Amino acid sequence: MLDREKLGLVVGTALLGLIVSLIIDLPTQAVYFTILGANGVLYISTPWVMGTLLAGLTSAGVQSLFQDHPSQRTGELGHSAALWALPALTVFAALFLVRLAPPSAAALVGGLVLSGLLLTVILLCQYRSLDRQHPSFHWARLVTRLVTYSLAAVLFVLLYAVGGRGLGLGLGSALVGALLAIELLRGAEEIRQAWLYSGLVGLALLELALALNYWGIGASAGGFSLLLAFYLLSGLARQHLRGGLDRRVVLEFALAAALSLALLWRAFDWSW
Repeated sequence: MLDREKLGLVVGTALLGLIVSLIIDLPTQAVYFTILGANGVLYISTPWVMGTLLAGLTSAGVQSLFQDHPSQRTGELGHSAALWALPALTVFAALFLVRLAPPSAAALVGGLVLSGLLLTVILLCQYRSLDRQHPSFHWARLVTRLVTYSLAAVLFVLLYAVGGRGLGLGLGSALVGALLAIELLRGAEEIRQAWLYSGLVGLALLELALALNYWGIGASAGGFSLLLAFYLLSGLARQHLRGGLDRRVVLEFALAAALSLALLWRAFDWSW
């Protein structure tokens, strides 16, 4: 049975952190770096510092919340850590969205309420998805997958809009893609393979983000292009880990990719 007090503490801490992030204003620092001959710059500002801190606190809360579940193999860090990503990135995205919302009490309260409800739903569904025999297991996994893809869309667009371009965009896309992919792949029998394929998804998104960066397209077009790649790569990886990757599945994904690309081409401006 899920500990409601711990659940309330995790959600309450996240919401309190969101409120505090609106009050604190740290000076922005620019960090310049070079990786494999490519120059990059990382701007460390209040949202990034507070977002990282809240993501860490949320991960610790998730570990405390789920560690007593009878079906959770808490002795293996890989299984436990796979549950951290979705709640942590949800809080991270909520922080940016709350700060970008109109400066009004209604927008602030509405954003906090929606963030709290979404985080609660995610944690409840994750908890139920730990037991394959639970009556609502399939519904719980469906909800977490839908939230994962929705969150991926939000974060990829946010990275394009506020994260800058160049190597920083690529690294951010890789990190988001890898962390969200593990939520989709954590049901695999071998958790090490799930983490490996999640890392490969992130690496592929890094390459794609760098390529799109030279195209100079808008935030929406770039973000949804990364989302499409994330959907295809994570889906193929999930099918492979389940042992169901065959010619029919590959053709289905190829058809979905073609249709999605056609829709993206018509929906957004792809000019240089």
